[in-house]
Amino acid sequence: MFGIFDAFPDDDGRRTHLSGEVAEALGANTGVLFEEPTIEQLDVVAEKQPVQRSGT
Repeated sequence: MFGIFDAFPDDDGRRTHLSGEVAEALGANTGVLFEEPTIEQLDVVAEKQPVQRSGT
């Protein structure tokens, strides 16, 4: 089992990606590259920025 995580600045970017050439190529190879995939759309509700350390 594996997953692919893609992040987009907005819903338009997400929709464009999911209807693009890569999505079409993966869909055309369903059953060859992997079993029936599930696509789940998630929303990021919080994020944690890395700590900026000085002097390292």
